[in-house]
Amino acid sequence: MKKFVSLKLIVFSFILVTGSVSFSVPAIQGGTGTDSIIAGIDNIASEEKSSAFGFKNKASGKFSSAFGYMNEANGQYSSAFGAGNKASGEQSSAFGFLNKASGRKSSVFGSQYEVTGNSSGAFGVGEFNGQHLYKNEGNNSYMIGNKNKIASGSDDNFILGNNVHIGGGINNSVALGNNSTVSASNTVSVGSSTLKRKIVNVGDGEISASSTDAVTGRQLYSGNGIDTAAWQNKLNVTKKNDYKDANDIDVNKWRTKLGVGSGGGGGAPVDSYTKSEADNKFANKTDLDNYTKKDDYKDANGIDVDKWKAKLGTGAGTADIENLRNEVNEKIDDVKDEVRTVGSLSAALAGLHPMQYDPKAPVQVMAALGHYRDKQSVAVGASYYFNDRFMMSTGIALSGEKRTKTMANVGFTLKLGKGSGVAYNETPLYTIQDEVKRLTVENNKQAKENQELKERVRNLEEKLNMLLKNK
Repeated sequence: MKKFVSLKLIVFSFILVTGSVSFSVPAIQGGTGTDSIIAGIDNIASEEKSSAFGFKNKASGKFSSAFGYMNEANGQYSSAFGAGNKASGEQSSAFGFLNKASGRKSSVFGSQYEVTGNSSGAFGVGEFNGQHLYKNEGNNSYMIGNKNKIASGSDDNFILGNNVHIGGGINNSVALGNNSTVSASNTVSVGSSTLKRKIVNVGDGEISASSTDAVTGRQLYSGNGIDTAAWQNKLNVTKKNDYKDANDIDVNKWRTKLGVGSGGGGGAPVDSYTKSEADNKFANKTDLDNYTKKDDYKDANGIDVDKWKAKLGTGAGTADIENLRNEVNEKIDDVKDEVRTVGSLSAALAGLHPMQYDPKAPVQVMAALGHYRDKQSVAVGASYYFNDRFMMSTGIALSGEKRTKTMANVGFTLKLGKGSGVAYNETPLYTIQDEVKRLTVENNKQAKENQELKERVRNLEEKLNMLLKNK
């Protein structure tokens, strides 16, 4: 009995110590709006079915949600997750750090971006200096990358790259790559007036009167598919075999042009001209005497090598190769930096672990640090148990760089199967602590009684021994 009581005492003591070092999670409470809920510190849920979790979040739109630190979800069906985000447009979403989504059905993911256009989005990193410096003000337009802009009045545009600005009045255009420019509607730009890019690995296009395909350099070089006869007619070019039998040739005009007599007197002697073997042209003998024979350069004597180098551009490629090498190394460094940042962000998010289900405290707030190589990140998250079989969790990680980078996630966990059949014990912790105290007092009392019984037994044994000796 004593060993059994001691074992129970150890178990309950462990539970008591564990409970004393754990922090208490704020319980879910009802907000001021109908069917709204809040959990955390200084949160506000003022509209119907709105929810606010964390610290100083505000959900003032119907069916809106705000999670994290100082987020605002003002639009109907809007969502704001992370730190300092604002979602004021209907059905808008703002995830990350200091983002603002005010357009209807707009979305912002990343850091310090603003979207005011309807059905538009921004993904990446902008900049905030008292106000957002990079905005997407166009409708039905999306920006993917860092420090991009789309001006108001420019709709149905798409940016995939960094540092791209699309001005007002430009519609239905696409910009690809870093520092690309777009100056007109209905265009696709892969560079700028000073930054040129090649589109490579393109298939041959169809060459026909109705084709709108792009033609490759290989097609132009080989001439495949080109209608030669049509171009000859268009350029009024006569075929070379039209004069193969000397028909329609004006012999007298050719004699005058060549300065050749008719073969009789008065004309220049024919043998005063010599035909060149190289190009079949005629030259005066006196002129030919002024030229050096072709064999004079057979051993490279008399050749000015420096002039030929300058004329051929030999050696000019060295600087281009060095520039290309530097550019490749820079891109490799950028990739390494991005991979290390992603690694630290992922490590931080991986450190967010919810504790075991407690029906009295279904909301949990988590924090974690991540490190990879020379990059550090911090992550915060929250989880909510709807019951012992269904849980929702969310988290956001921020890197410690000057240009903050973010990573976020939202997850749902559903427990499947019949389970062990053991119902969860919903006994409050304070009840368990009281029970431990009661058992401790009872155990001490029993120990004292046992000690008294031992003393009485020892006295009885002594008296019994004395009686036996007297006999």
